[in-house]
Amino acid sequence: MHNVLLVEDSEEYQLIVSRALSNADIEIVIARTYKEVGQVLAQVSVDKIDLAILDLVLPDGDGFQVLEDLRRAGMQRETPVFFLSSQTELDSKVTAFNLGADDYIVKPINPLELRARVEMRLKKSKAVIFDVITRGELQLELSLFRGSRIVNGVMKDMLLTAKEFKILAFLVQNETKVFSRAQVVESVWGTGLHVLDRTVDSHIYGLRKKLGPIASYIDCIPGAGYRFIAPQIKRAVS
Repeated sequence: MHNVLLVEDSEEYQLIVSRALSNADIEIVIARTYKEVGQVLAQVSVDKIDLAILDLVLPDGDGFQVLEDLRRAGMQRETPVFFLSSQTELDSKVTAFNLGADDYIVKPINPLELRARVEMRLKKSKAVIFDVITRGELQLELSLFRGSRIVNGVMKDMLLTAKEFKILAFLVQNETKVFSRAQVVESVWGTGLHVLDRTVDSHIYGLRKKLGPIASYIDCIPGAGYRFIAPQIKRAVS
């Protein structure tokens, strides 16, 4: 079952979208205003959202604000986002795609076309979602060996070395577990190599420096080793 967030103040379009996506293994969560998005996310974890459909113009805000807040709340950048709008101006479309939108659908919408686009996006996102790990303000793209920080909804590449990335990925994939330096060496360098403890510490130091404001995600346990702990992201949207 896929969870689709629909932010739309028009009851007519709420009904159109709901009918278009009925019987498609999709559960729709509806927010009618910008403020209601926060109320919805207080009940539905943002990382459980598989696709978002956002009306561009809302009574108390706009879809661009909603998208930025969803990203700050921890929604993965790979999560597909559609904008619905009666606005056909090029500026609106350019802004939407610059913010990472996957589609921009001009009202009135064709229900069959909407359903086809949604199903296609869900299939594509399912294929890549397991390659990306998001924890708090950190995102790892495993196949690309890339680590990024989420800063005001924008991804900032941390330019990690191969060893730094492997250490971080190992700790993130085993979140909250404490690993000794020897266990880190075995996972990252492999067996049969003599790697000094201070070499591990040096790599951790460089890694935490690149993490910057979220360096505390890597926790040093005196006499034991290291672990990864990301704080819980506040789900409500202000």
